[in-house]
Amino acid sequence: MKAKTLTTEPKINRMNMKGAIMKKKYTAFMLVMAMCLTLCINVSATENGNDEAKNKIIDLACTSVEDCLEDYYYVTDVSGEITNIETVEDGAKAFVTVSYTTMIKAETADDAPYIRGILAAMEDLTDETEIQKANDYLTIWRGELERDHIGKELRHSVDLVVFTPEKTGISVTSTNTEDILSTCAINDAVVSLNASVESCPTDSQAVYIEEPMSSFVPTAEQVATNARNDIQYVISDTEETLSRATRASNERAKELDRVAAAKYAKDENNFPVGHRPDGTKYAHYSSDCANFVSQCYSAGGVKQVGKWYEDSSCWKLTGGPRKLEGHYGITDYMLENNIVFHGGTGSWNRAFAGSIMYYPKSLTEQAHVGIVTSNDGQTAYYSAHTTDHCNKIMTAYYKEVMDFYIPVWDSHTGTWTKQ
Repeated sequence: MKAKTLTTEPKINRMNMKGAIMKKKYTAFMLVMAMCLTLCINVSATENGNDEAKNKIIDLACTSVEDCLEDYYYVTDVSGEITNIETVEDGAKAFVTVSYTTMIKAETADDAPYIRGILAAMEDLTDETEIQKANDYLTIWRGELERDHIGKELRHSVDLVVFTPEKTGISVTSTNTEDILSTCAINDAVVSLNASVESCPTDSQAVYIEEPMSSFVPTAEQVATNARNDIQYVISDTEETLSRATRASNERAKELDRVAAAKYAKDENNFPVGHRPDGTKYAHYSSDCANFVSQCYSAGGVKQVGKWYEDSSCWKLTGGPRKLEGHYGITDYMLENNIVFHGGTGSWNRAFAGSIMYYPKSLTEQAHVGIVTSNDGQTAYYSAHTTDHCNKIMTAYYKEVMDFYIPVWDSHTGTWTKQ
């Protein structure tokens, strides 16, 4: 009936009604457009706000790295990337990888904190035999600093965790990155080191251990103490694995150019697969850590003979103290052929570039290995495959709990290492 009534109204009245309806539609349309525009502005503001929050997190992480290193290194080309953000109790954590270039401020090897510590420890020595042992050790480390550190720019990276607490009265419950950032007090964020203890097959069960940034780089005083302890170890009368006579006939030890092995290990082109000398690629495995270290030692000149050769079980398995039964691998082979010696747990001070690092027991029973790429006696870096870590900082936790297998011979100084 209502429709019929409308059709019988005068034309003008009909037209007036139509105009009124059109006006209402126009008004509604404009309202919707205004709402959309407001929504777009809010979304844009939110996105810009989140970008600003992310940039603040990255800037904080980068600045924290610079602050830790600036007393001993020139730091340049610092950049950061957020790899993940997750909610935790009372806030959120942003996982940030910071890449940077360093050059040690020491102008000569003897200016470096570790060498200064060695020289200071040697001042107390009077026995000629002890002095000679200490001098042999000093020769190796002077060579290490002069060759790879003094005046050299080195590219590294470190994984950090930035904890951002909840804003007062606001609880973080969302899993959406934008929502998480909008409910956190970015200006109150705290940065820490992320030491992930991954297993060989995967890092899906990795243990993440956060360390204070103060443990990033030991102080000069701490380095001096380490150097004094190392000299005491070097001059000790404990029986050595290889006598000097045995060493002289141990040609296999001299096969390894440890610096060439470390160079292969920190070359990004060798991640995740790596290359043979002829340019073809190595095979890649789901558990690739031992395969990678074997590649490094092959690149360093160790001959593929006996049980250790490309794609053999010895090549692909870690071996070592936590090996499974029948798990003869690279660490066993290098030990038995006197190419490396077991420096012991926590012996990172003496583990120069090219040393094998044997990871602490992870959540799985499988062992894991990597290789030291750089060590100036103060900061050390490493590379490893499976969960690829290319030239990453060796955190304080790793320094304490890892086992190190140190090359017996340093071809660059022509010096046998103390075992």
